[in-house]
Amino acid sequence: MSKMIGIDYGQARIGLSISDGMKIIARPIGHVKACRQMQRNALNVIKAVEAEENIGNIDTIVVGFPRKLSGKISLMGDEVNLFIEKLQEVVSMPIIRWDERMTTLQATRAMKEANMNRKKRSKIIDTMSAVIILQSYLDYVCQ
Repeated sequence: MSKMIGIDYGQARIGLSISDGMKIIARPIGHVKACRQMQRNALNVIKAVEAEENIGNIDTIVVGFPRKLSGKISLMGDEVNLFIEKLQEVVSMPIIRWDERMTTLQATRAMKEANMNRKKRSKIIDTMSAVIILQSYLDYVCQ
């Protein structure tokens, strides 16, 4: 059964998540450290996914796309678009841009409710945001 990958692109870290084979539930994979070279970021993401899963089992990548609350593309939008272009050079599967508004806030609230301290939250916030991005996409597709 094929799976989907969720990505939360950030300037410091790139959070990663993956769906189950039935494409119902997203779970965290982890994160990779971001760098200035988009090509290297794209390759690092694929290497991290290959280390976790057989890349042949992945059929879609969902990338969180930053927008302002007004719906306009945020300043990070251009950087995410460049990352997606470089990622598309490495993989042949479809890459979907998915609205990521409020995902970091949702992840932060959930971790605070779980009584995680700030230090621990800062280490996994990008991964949790990637889970929320992918889960919201899966929920939308299943409706």
